Amino acid sequence: MLQALVRFPEGSHIQNARTGKQIDSVRGLLVFTRGGFTYILQDEVGAPVFYQGGEVPSDPEMMQERAEESLPKLYRAIVFR
Repeated sequence: MLQALVRFPEGSHIQNARTGKQIDSVRGLLVFTRGGFTYILQDEVGAPVFYQGGEVPSDPEMMQERAEESLPKLYRAIVFR
């Protein structure tokens, strides 16, 4: 399993209301292989909707902490058949 925190410039589906541009997307990624297939799970951890005041967070440690909490929950919710 590999875990990463990745910033995609203007990669969010959320727009900055003042400029009309897409905001940067910061995503926690979890990559793993199971049964000959490679899976990628992601959670957009840098979206302003997750933080007070609608501000886009800039603290990588805060975003990494959110990814470390959310990605394992998502992984455990998968049912492989």
